[in-house]
Amino acid sequence: MIKKGTLLFSILILLIAHVQGQVSFGSKQVIDNALSQTGMHVADVNNDGLNDVLFYSGAYGFYWYENKGGGNFSTKNKIYHWPNQSVGLPVQSVFPVDIDGDEDKDLLIGATNNNHVAVFINDGSGNFGAPNLITDSAKHAQCVHAGDLNGDNNPDVVSASGFNNEITWYENNGNGNFGYQNLISDSIDAYSIDIEDIDGDGDNDVLAADYNKVVWYKNDGNGKFSYQKIFSATPADSIGAIVENSAYAKDLNGNGRLDVLYEFRLDYSDGSNADNYKYMIAWHENNGSGSFGSQQVITDTIWNGSSVDGRKLYPSDIDGDGDIDILTTYYYYDVGNNQSINKIMWFENDGNGNFFNTQIISDSHTANFLYAADLDGDMDKDVISNSPGNYGLSILWFENKGGVGVSNQTQQNFSLYPNPTTGLVKISAERQIKSLYVTDITGKILNKFDGLNTRKKTVDLSGLETGVYILQIHTEKGVSSAKVIKE
Repeated sequence: MIKKGTLLFSILILLIAHVQGQVSFGSKQVIDNALSQTGMHVADVNNDGLNDVLFYSGAYGFYWYENKGGGNFSTKNKIYHWPNQSVGLPVQSVFPVDIDGDEDKDLLIGATNNNHVAVFINDGSGNFGAPNLITDSAKHAQCVHAGDLNGDNNPDVVSASGFNNEITWYENNGNGNFGYQNLISDSIDAYSIDIEDIDGDGDNDVLAADYNKVVWYKNDGNGKFSYQKIFSATPADSIGAIVENSAYAKDLNGNGRLDVLYEFRLDYSDGSNADNYKYMIAWHENNGSGSFGSQQVITDTIWNGSSVDGRKLYPSDIDGDGDIDILTTYYYYDVGNNQSINKIMWFENDGNGNFFNTQIISDSHTANFLYAADLDGDMDKDVISNSPGNYGLSILWFENKGGVGVSNQTQQNFSLYPNPTTGLVKISAERQIKSLYVTDITGKILNKFDGLNTRKKTVDLSGLETGVYILQIHTEKGVSSAKVIKE
């Protein structure tokens, strides 16, 4: 006899299998070109429900391009222009987050020239004043991130400093006002930070990567942290480097636990050209409570040159089947034929953390930074890159023309844990939850909660049979959904 939960799960697997391999991408579309950029990001800057594009540069300042709908963009809008580049910014890292609780995206920045961590406050329409200083003592602030570290529901700020090897955090006291600097570590030159509940105990931990290791710092729930190592380079790999923004905490095998994904430089050169660098993409399975299994290599044949330094790895559900795929880029200079080989591509996840079916998005471009987000309003993940060209850098995007799965029917802007669950599911959303529906995979509503007006909600699924269910979150910006497994 087949249990109902087993049947539901089998149906879901069939649905996912049906859409695998159905993704194709259109040709490049140019947002802007001839730029001198430090980096880029994607966020809804003016609160209209459309993803806009940000770029920041030491030469030009800090700008954003408004998404007018259908993937059409405005000319650049100035956020800030550095009055004196030699003593002020440029920005090295940007993280969009609602710092002051008014339900729009403010812009958190780390600046290397003046050791500043600061935030540009958004008025809700994409207008920004001068940056509000959080600290001026983050020595070479090369990475910033934000998340609630002390359980008060306010996004605190984390920064990584290159000159003193420190990771520190700053308590958000509400409305975007910050307390003193709190030390997490003074022994890591981190180029990457992620903030997630790695051990599943209900508070946010900190994941970090530097030139030869990936580590996480366990949070005791009150913002006190202890060191936990995941991966350290072997002597043969010690010349390598973790590249900027390339370590992530993501559930790669669908068991509800956050695994760790990263990119690692294996080798300085192939011997024919010093600009050819070999990279490996790998991950470690989270075995529970933040203990990790051995390294699992996805690929060790990625080449990238120093001319494309930046973030070359981005995890996202590219094909809309409910699991995390991997977006990356490739650059190799063929000395013998005097030509460059450029690719933007992605690795498909089978749902169990096995990556296969490498698919090319572009065979004529590489990228310094990569993102996946819906730009044209069709609810699938398009690809955005800043790519080297003949006259500087271009911001490009490639339309995702196919691939619709269960979790891709609506954009997800909330988190939930634990998943799988035996009963209770805790939900945390970016915006006020107006109502919440629990449905089966056919769309039948099993339970509904209206008039909530909260960002956090706990739902009890203990009365449901074992199987797969969909949580629908209704906010003023629309409906988002995600699957949850009831054990």
